[in-house]
Amino acid sequence: MKEPPVNELRSVARWLHQRSTFSVTAASCLALAVFVVGPLLLGQLPTQRFLVWNLALAWIPYVAALGVEVFDRARRPLGVLAAAAMWLLFLPNAPYLVSDLTHLHRASPTPWLELARFVAFAWAGCLLAVASLRIVHRVVAGHGGWLAGWAAVFGAAGVSGVGVVVGRFARLNSWEALTRPTAVAAEAVRVAGSRQGLAVAVFFSLLLLVVYAGLGGAGASSRAGESRL
Repeated sequence: MKEPPVNELRSVARWLHQRSTFSVTAASCLALAVFVVGPLLLGQLPTQRFLVWNLALAWIPYVAALGVEVFDRARRPLGVLAAAAMWLLFLPNAPYLVSDLTHLHRASPTPWLELARFVAFAWAGCLLAVASLRIVHRVVAGHGGWLAGWAAVFGAAGVSGVGVVVGRFARLNSWEALTRPTAVAAEAVRVAGSRQGLAVAVFFSLLLLVVYAGLGGAGASSRAGESRL
């Protein structure tokens, strides 16, 4: 017997809530509101439009993580691998928004507005990273257990740290790992051999892990068998 529409809506809402869709959407909307409304209230036009592009890139790993879960439930391993590869490739774009704080101008005529803008985008990026990581964590833990789930989390955090450094200092984009793999690999090796690059990579890796644990990621593996639609 088909469920009543109200029950179907509740099921969809519960599914979205479990995947933090409302939280990441609200955080992104707040960032965009600060970006657009703040300057307009002061009679200014929005600046630093690269933040919007970076936020759009930060959504890709979240959507890819949903793809991992959907393909996994449909038992389509090739789809899971493709979505997982896209997720890992673009995951650094989410914590990368934190590094945009380097564009903060001390001499800005509206320093608090500018700070609010960067913090809002950084927070949205962190939430998107954590939400996508939690989804993949559940999928991996559901197949390989607690240890495999956390191995995926720590591995992804390490890749993200290196990815942020490669993007920030070498100005390489995620898709260039496919179009220019040699250049990306060479830069990753250079980061590993540089104290400054390695320190920044470790910082962003630990930042992602700390935010993940702080926002309840530690319970992801225990919820691997949660109710599904």
